[in-house]
Amino acid sequence: MHIDTTLGKFACQNQAFGPVLYRRNGPVAEIVLNLPAKLNSITAEMAVGLQAAMDQAEADPGVRSILLCGAGRAFSAGFDLGTMEADPSLEDMTAMLQMDFDVIMRFWNSPKPTLSAVHGYVLGGGFELAMACDMTIAAEDAMFGEPEPKFGSGIVALLLPWLTGPKQAKEMLLFGNDRVTADRALQMGLVNSVVPQSELLDVARDTARRAAVLDGLAVRMTKDAINKSYGRMGLEGALREALAIDIQIETSETEESRTFKEILATKGVKAAIAWREVRFAALDATSAETEEKNKMSYTALVVDKSEDGVTQTIQTLENDTLPKGDVTVAVEYSSVNYKDGLCLSATGGLVRKFPHVPGIDYAGTVEHSADPRYMPGDKVVLTGWRVGENHWGGYATRTRIAADKLVPLPQGLSTAQAMMVGTAGLTSMLAVMALERNGLTPDQGEVLVTGASGGVGSVAVAILAKLGYQVAAVTGSEANSAFLTDLGASRIVLREELSETVKRPLETETWAGCIDAVGGSMLARILGQMKYGSSVAAIGLTGGADLPASVVPFLLRGVTLKGIDSVMQPFEDRQKAWARIATDLPIAKLEELSTSIKLEDVADAGARILKGDIKGRTIVEL
Repeated sequence: MHIDTTLGKFACQNQAFGPVLYRRNGPVAEIVLNLPAKLNSITAEMAVGLQAAMDQAEADPGVRSILLCGAGRAFSAGFDLGTMEADPSLEDMTAMLQMDFDVIMRFWNSPKPTLSAVHGYVLGGGFELAMACDMTIAAEDAMFGEPEPKFGSGIVALLLPWLTGPKQAKEMLLFGNDRVTADRALQMGLVNSVVPQSELLDVARDTARRAAVLDGLAVRMTKDAINKSYGRMGLEGALREALAIDIQIETSETEESRTFKEILATKGVKAAIAWREVRFAALDATSAETEEKNKMSYTALVVDKSEDGVTQTIQTLENDTLPKGDVTVAVEYSSVNYKDGLCLSATGGLVRKFPHVPGIDYAGTVEHSADPRYMPGDKVVLTGWRVGENHWGGYATRTRIAADKLVPLPQGLSTAQAMMVGTAGLTSMLAVMALERNGLTPDQGEVLVTGASGGVGSVAVAILAKLGYQVAAVTGSEANSAFLTDLGASRIVLREELSETVKRPLETETWAGCIDAVGGSMLARILGQMKYGSSVAAIGLTGGADLPASVVPFLLRGVTLKGIDSVMQPFEDRQKAWARIATDLPIAKLEELSTSIKLEDVADAGARILKGDIKGRTIVEL
């Protein structure tokens, strides 16, 4: 389940307290940190919103338990450094830290049971919020830490040693271990359970409902008794003393904290964090080097060329042969596309330098990163950028790439599912989004998809159908009718009906939109059949690169022809498209159309896809 989208579906129906969403889900109050673009960094406005949401939950007699979660790809990256004043007064700093402390402890002291469902980054103040809840369920991708000591800051609510013990608390706070995985957090007693990312919300909601059916008075009094036990052990006094020490830390100045604040004030948050991380780069590099020495080799499908032709062999390669880049990825899945077939063959012409590792897309887990945007354990996906053509690609158990070319894998998608989507699915979603930007809505009529039986076309049919569009799918064979109807096509159009060239520049207005994978004379004819003001998204040229068309449809009907490029698409557009894929593509249907093969089967699959012998998606399990 993609947390951002799931929340988005009910956000408009529920109350918003600034960047905090509130929803009653039966007896459970769901409180959502909703600043996904900033990884739910905690601002003063968010702290006020959390207090208001808790007021509402605690005052409502129908609410029996409270669930806290975060929208987007992280629970929370901690307090928003960008809102810090360069030189706050003692009074201002005390008031700000007291506000932060109070909102964290609100979850600890609430008379109703509180539960946090966490994923992605759970850092700093976000980590403290999660710890303050009575129970925490973590997704497998969750990463915990309190990085404050790295830049001369303190801990607002020092709950950590009370939950995990002094040794492990000191390991995290005094020795810089601010990248604790979900499994390690479970061992340390910081979370109650670890579940797959796709199951996080379902499990958390079920758990919150379980608490809600218990006797409310007994639960409230039992929680009070537990908290009073900790109070008698000195928790409240210790936390207050720790807060006073944090105020001292924040209002004192060391060379490191002064430099950090100066960079923060003059160059912004990213520059300040980058400066902070550089100080640990040598240590990280040493750790990475040690890890690499423990993993000296990897397996890859290598294409080579000689006078005798092109060969494809599976080889064990040393790590020093990895391509250049600042992120090392353990590849879990790749896929077989038409371009891959060309890169594997003697006649493709896409590969200019041999030996070469093909594979134009892949998904996997970050092993090492010199870029602060990615951490070991992050799930990532890559498509395009001519990877697999002029940069070694995904037919390897390990690869290396520039961070700018990666996209974080959205919540709710596994690496296998991401490759079922692959370049074909990304292209389809970009085409759908382009038509939507030009005003296409489901009530305007049929949307035509040409080349509908192919990889891109079939995914486009499935997406459009799920979004509620009437889809007319063009195919060259009636044998594909059942396949396309199952994907959601409402009408089958045989290719021959559109192949005939006509002299008239305009025909009857028929299509509200079109995703075209064919080009050539078919596209020229379709342009004359488009409705007024409609758009065609061009995604392929299986019918030829020439376009023997008239300008009349553009001039008299305002038709738009939009080219879709998935190779060099900017990061922001890729990220939006992948987020939409996680919600608007019927993955279950795609799974039915996908076949998994091993690396040793790729060469044969590449030859078959060039002959048109492959239908649906073929993914490669590394």
